[in-house]
Amino acid sequence: DQYVRFVFLTGVSKFSQVSVFSDLNNLNDITLSPQYAILLGYTQEELERYFDEYLVACCKETGVTSEQLLSDIREWYNGYSWNAKDTVYNPFSILNFFSKQEFGNYWFATGTPTFLFKLIKQTKTDITRFDRKQVSKILFDSYDIENMNVFALLFQTGYLTITDVYKDNYGIEYTLDYPNREVKEAFLTYLFEEF
Repeated sequence: DQYVRFVFLTGVSKFSQVSVFSDLNNLNDITLSPQYAILLGYTQEELERYFDEYLVACCKETGVTSEQLLSDIREWYNGYSWNAKDTVYNPFSILNFFSKQEFGNYWFATGTPTFLFKLIKQTKTDITRFDRKQVSKILFDSYDIENMNVFALLFQTGYLTITDVYKDNYGIEYTLDYPNREVKEAFLTYLFEEF
């Protein structure tokens, strides 16, 4: 411990604080911290600055204007937000898009967690309720491995993101929704096939 200065864990890390790993019970969860809202993913400005030559090449290849291409890329891969203000692009999907120069469900295709769909079936969750789902902040603070909340898990795994935040004297409420076309299209297709 005396030599460790910083350790960064990503993924469904919230479970590490619920007795799965007894040695990691002092983590600082930065998921909803405003200063880290754009830490993981490309912002619009970063996409346009660092991928400029790829954008130009893709416009030439596809014959669309840069405005149309940026709009399409935004629809497909942007939308992840932890504060409902700032959004970021999925880096994996962006890199694959520029490599193949075609839209696809790159992130979703890396591995759909079957346990997630089993949980949705077990809990008899209404699969038509995933759009604009309002949840309390307490949902993000309570993770019980024996009794997992479907919406908390969908948020932690990247299938839903925060699109609105409402604060009052009684607490904070979040609106969860699909982050982008890639996730919504692939998730719903897979979900309907499962059911």
